[in-house]
Amino acid sequence: MASLSSNNSNSSGTNNYDHQNFLKRSVEVCEDYVNQASQILNTTKQNIEKNKLSLPKLHLCIGEIDKQLNILKESNFKFKDKHRSFITDYNTLVNQKESVFKSLELKLQELQLKHLDKNININIKEKNGDSGELKTTLYDFIDVDSLEILKSQFISELETLENLCQNILKLITTTSNKNVDLEQQCNDIKKMYRIESEENNNINNNETLKQIVNCVNQINNIYIELCSSYDYNKYQNLNHHQDHQQQQQQQQQQQQSFKNRTKEEITKLVSNSYDNIYRLKDYSRLIQERNEKLQLVFVKCHQISDLFIEEMENLSRDWEIYERSHWSFDQHHAVSNYLINELYSLLRWYEMFDSSYDQLLDEVKRRQKEFFRVKSLAEQYDNELKTLYNNEQQSRMKFYESYGKYLPVSLFSSISDPQPIQFQVKQIEDIQVEGITPLPPPTTNNKSTLE
Repeated sequence: MASLSSNNSNSSGTNNYDHQNFLKRSVEVCEDYVNQASQILNTTKQNIEKNKLSLPKLHLCIGEIDKQLNILKESNFKFKDKHRSFITDYNTLVNQKESVFKSLELKLQELQLKHLDKNININIKEKNGDSGELKTTLYDFIDVDSLEILKSQFISELETLENLCQNILKLITTTSNKNVDLEQQCNDIKKMYRIESEENNNINNNETLKQIVNCVNQINNIYIELCSSYDYNKYQNLNHHQDHQQQQQQQQQQQQSFKNRTKEEITKLVSNSYDNIYRLKDYSRLIQERNEKLQLVFVKCHQISDLFIEEMENLSRDWEIYERSHWSFDQHHAVSNYLINELYSLLRWYEMFDSSYDQLLDEVKRRQKEFFRVKSLAEQYDNELKTLYNNEQQSRMKFYESYGKYLPVSLFSSISDPQPIQFQVKQIEDIQVEGITPLPPPTTNNKSTLE
């Protein structure tokens, strides 16, 4: 019996030792779970707080990005509006150029085909002398070289205006493409922000945190319970050897029952702690993923903010280019308007020159006709005056022959004037008649193009 009791005692001691080691390992495992749970809880709280603060910050960032995007779009709109004005002014000048150049070409062709009257041409040659160039058509009076210089200047100004319009168009195209890209990036960020906001509204962070805290409390409670079991088992092993055999047997039965029960419970408790840790990690992972998504949105916001800073610097440079182009366009546009007006003036001069020449021919005919009419009248008057003079002579001779010889000299002397007054019609040349202002010589206001 003593040997059997000794064996039972040794077996009981071995079982107690194994159970104590099992408890110790379980406590250590749960202690590790407790530490993990505490760390997960702190990390989760920080992530929840970050998420809570991130959404308002993101809202402000997106608002600032929208303001900057609107500034860029408004500037681009102003560039486009001014470019349309430039194009309208440029096209107006191009249409005027086509019109006036075509009209000038047709008018010069008409002048080339319009030959001078033979008598006028001879008169011009006599005045110019033998060294003078014989002019046969109205075109010969036109200073074509000066006209071509004027046309070349106008074409050069038009090319400059076209280049300025192209430069502004390139500026608009570049800024438009950049704005489209930036707007797309802004829309992507807004979409991400909207998704995160909806998820944040659908997920109750307080409820999630409450569940996490419950899991942590369960893990802590299991750890406390295992520590208590471990301490109890350790205390029981210290009081294992007792003198009374019956009491020892009863105690062994109770301990065996306690050991089996606690081992099952311990296994279950450790398993519960593991499950809670797994759930904690799931909660933490979900919150961490949301935090990472928000951080990704923040990163994109910072990236696009840097792009906007760069674009604002480029916008300042673009405005300088635009202002210089605007000023240059106004200057060249003013010169172009002056030149096109000069060309129109020349066209009017050529048209008036053509019609004036026609009037000149009519005037020559009219003057010749008037000359012969006046000459005929003068000859008629001259003949009439001569007839009157001869008649007067004959009347005086008849009176003298009939009555003069019977009159005393004293009476006859009252009509003894010598010859009757004789008048003669003469052509006056280069003599200014009082009360008549001579006509001025013909003049022209554009000596460079009309000889």
